[in-house]
Amino acid sequence: MSEEMPNRKNHPHIEVNKLDEKKKKSMLNRIVVAIVLLILAVPCIALGGWFWFVFITVFLGFACYEIMKAPQKKYRWYIWVFTYFLVFVYVYWFLLKFNAQQYMQYLIDRKTDMNATFHFELEQYFSYLDISIYSLAASFGIYSLCAVLHEDFDWHDVIYFFAMTFMVGLGFQAFMFLRYYPLALEWGPAYDASSNVFRYWGSTTFLIYVVAATFLNDIFAYFVGMLFGKHHINPRISPNKTWEGFIGGIVLAAGASFGIAALLEGCGYPILPHLSIFANSQAWWQLLLMSIALPLIGNLGDFTFSMIKRFYGFKDYSHLLGAHGGVLDRVDSLLFSSVAASVFVVFSGIGWNIFR
Repeated sequence: MSEEMPNRKNHPHIEVNKLDEKKKKSMLNRIVVAIVLLILAVPCIALGGWFWFVFITVFLGFACYEIMKAPQKKYRWYIWVFTYFLVFVYVYWFLLKFNAQQYMQYLIDRKTDMNATFHFELEQYFSYLDISIYSLAASFGIYSLCAVLHEDFDWHDVIYFFAMTFMVGLGFQAFMFLRYYPLALEWGPAYDASSNVFRYWGSTTFLIYVVAATFLNDIFAYFVGMLFGKHHINPRISPNKTWEGFIGGIVLAAGASFGIAALLEGCGYPILPHLSIFANSQAWWQLLLMSIALPLIGNLGDFTFSMIKRFYGFKDYSHLLGAHGGVLDRVDSLLFSSVAASVFVVFSGIGWNIFR
């Protein structure tokens, strides 16, 4: 005896959210902007080197602008200058310092070897993340001084700028790390130091994996939540996010990103040598753990930046990317997941020896 399957018309618990015209228009705008961003990003990712450097630098400039505009207050010109300077220092200071040290060594070597050469290196520094403790001290001190000197720059501004410049600076440095770390190891199935342009394409898989784990979570959570979401997680911070979208995004993104890593390795391009699941019997669980952790930590980034928006009472950091909002609206989760992935691979690469 067969049972009649329930349908959505006579079963009150089976419902799918309807797509109204506003949602359809938003989805279309998101898709178009995403395609444009891919057209810009993919060549820079594939070519690496200065192409990726310039791409990141341009968007870092937009992110700094959004940091300044978010509180919806008019700040003095020198606060603008210091904030831009501070964020760029967080991202690039150690890269410049590394090359300055290399140049000084070149000058010394030049005295005894006339064939000694110096080349500005983008990749060799990025074997770890680093933030100057002096920059952090200067950040807190100068913003606190501004609060003392100016009544319209209060304690909320001090904490806001101190936290935002640090998060954005470290996050964008992690974007550099994801792309250059395999080159710092001088590793990659297609690594060829004799080629000037295309030597980087075989080292893109690590960046592709992290971006996929993060953005697939955003995409899956958006569509699952829009179609099936009923139970809101925290309306105070993010009124549109639901538990259905949250769980669906993490599960689907973790599975998809792990599958992407396995597929890339099956094609001969593992994301990193010590995370090769076919060559290292211990690598699969580390890769699985990272595939689960990145969407989770990405959600933390999303909630953190949403909390800032709710506190100041605005919807998007800017309208640069249409329905996607601003740069910080688009990369909020990626900022956190990129830092987490960078820390993960550094420690996994040294056998989890935290004292090394």
